[in-house]
Amino acid sequence: MDKSSNTDKMVERPEPDDLQAFLPWACAQLQLPKDVLIIRNLQTTLLKSLSFTDEYVSAVTTDRGKSKGKSKPRLPSVVDDQAKDEASVSQEETDLIRVHAVYDYADNLVGLRFDKNTNLPRMLMQILGLIIKFQIYLTSLTINQGLNKYVLYEIVNFLPNSRITDITLDNCFLSEGTYYTLLENTSSLRNLSLSRCRINDQIVALIAAQLYHPKPGSSTLVVLNLSSNRITDVGVRSIREALKMNTKLAYLNLADNFITDEGAAAIFNILLEFPLKPQEVMDMKSRHIDYLRNKQAAVIQIAKDLRVTDMVKGKVKSTPRLKAKGKDDIASEKSACYSDAYFYEKARTIADSLTTFKDPYSSDNVTYRDEVTYCLGNNILYLLNLSYNGLSYPSVVKFLEVLVYQRDMERKPRGLLTCRVEGNPLPVGCKEMVQIEEMLEYALAGPGKRPTAPIKKKGK
Repeated sequence: MDKSSNTDKMVERPEPDDLQAFLPWACAQLQLPKDVLIIRNLQTTLLKSLSFTDEYVSAVTTDRGKSKGKSKPRLPSVVDDQAKDEASVSQEETDLIRVHAVYDYADNLVGLRFDKNTNLPRMLMQILGLIIKFQIYLTSLTINQGLNKYVLYEIVNFLPNSRITDITLDNCFLSEGTYYTLLENTSSLRNLSLSRCRINDQIVALIAAQLYHPKPGSSTLVVLNLSSNRITDVGVRSIREALKMNTKLAYLNLADNFITDEGAAAIFNILLEFPLKPQEVMDMKSRHIDYLRNKQAAVIQIAKDLRVTDMVKGKVKSTPRLKAKGKDDIASEKSACYSDAYFYEKARTIADSLTTFKDPYSSDNVTYRDEVTYCLGNNILYLLNLSYNGLSYPSVVKFLEVLVYQRDMERKPRGLLTCRVEGNPLPVGCKEMVQIEEMLEYALAGPGKRPTAPIKKKGK
């Protein structure tokens, strides 16, 4: 009787591609000390909460409607928010793991949200790592509480084997500050949100170090949200160095931190033309040499493959009959002496079409003047959020300088198109702000809908 019941249980085992059924079953089989509750949601239900690229909403909103543009920065309310969340969870629910499974209208699992869990067990993420390859539509992972270094370690392990593009860890504080490990390996990660995580200058330096070209994180991450943390001008300098060497990051949210005009200027100066240090020039040349080496190795391998393919085709087309050598046969034998050069040239053409040297300091992104190499500036970053910091009038002037410079350069992509500065002690109605609004309105308007062109180019 026992054997038949065990057989029935084995037959009833859910398939790993059905996460909603398999995850609780696997946790029960492995005797996880907590029960897993899967809450099914349609994509539209949690779309707002899973997306962090929308307009930033500060935790401090009481004074926003009273004096726009003059409010002072306040301390992030991370501790208060976490205390409220923990108080809202009853004692009976501490042994329950709540997981929101988000499905699209085609019934495909597209997102997972671990909601208000006091302490996520490592085993749960290990199970998820075993079945993540079966979740081919899963692109979003959200944890808003209960994260620890062991859970993060398991996420880092299965991330390269998944198709996850968005990770949100808002309100998750790690004393070790190992968030940067999410960017160490090659993955599909494009959006990373670390809002209200008490990230300081030391931790943000570790994150910024992973955004240097040609590290894996620099080639995939497009959105980085670091709002409501403890970043000062010192941490912004680390971000500045990363922006010099990054060709992918387009959205950077630094709202509700402790950044002053000095930190804002550090970022704005990288969007303008800046001189390269001798070591930076040498590093660029070293990367170019490595690229040429790898390309040459690829050409040789492609040439070998082409020769083998040609020999196989020749054997298929050849006939078994014997015949005396004629003039055509002698000519073909002579032409065989030049076959290596033929395959090499063909392989080089293929390699040229497949690979190009992409570098922040490549020839199309630098200029030479007075024996000094200048970079034309970062024109990839197009949205910068500096709301609720300590910026004043000098930052407005610098922002206008960036807009004029990038417009006159006429590069593609266009460069900075939005810089949010509300909540800073800025002057109301200054002429620079009016010019900035006109320029952004002109740049963002579609063809045929643009107003009268603002600020004329230099010399015109």
